[in-house]
Amino acid sequence: MKAIIAAIAKVLASSRNDDLTVERAVYAEIGRIVGIPFSVANVYERFADQVAKIIPFELISIAHLDWERDQIKVMYGIGLETLGLSMGDTISLKDSIVAEIAHAKKAIRTDGLRYTGPLGRSLGASGLTSRIATPLIANDKVVGTLHLASRVPDAYGDLELARLEI
Repeated sequence: MKAIIAAIAKVLASSRNDDLTVERAVYAEIGRIVGIPFSVANVYERFADQVAKIIPFELISIAHLDWERDQIKVMYGIGLETLGLSMGDTISLKDSIVAEIAHAKKAIRTDGLRYTGPLGRSLGASGLTSRIATPLIANDKVVGTLHLASRVPDAYGDLELARLEI
């Protein structure tokens, strides 16, 4: 019996080590991608592909904040059509979830937050019940936000929040 338990423990430990190896490789690739100027074609797609390896999603969006104009510009997204958004769209920053994320300066679950306006209604109707987001910070200033959403209830917890903050 002890031999069986030891064998199972070894397999589980090996599986965990494989998971950690994959996760570390993903973080390394994200680091390389982030170092590429975002004007280079396909950088956003490569970034989204890597994120999908460690956090599943049906929607991913990257937004740029323009504090002077009090607006958000959608720079990239997969699944945006469920919200009636397209890349390049601008949205008011005032009273938005993006403003809350920017002020939090850390990854947060956004599925429990209530929104008003058309985007809030679209989120409610989309079926994307699990949502998390994190600010994108450069030189100690929030310059954008990254959002992930899933139709799977309670898809995101502490592990996914921690992964977003790395």
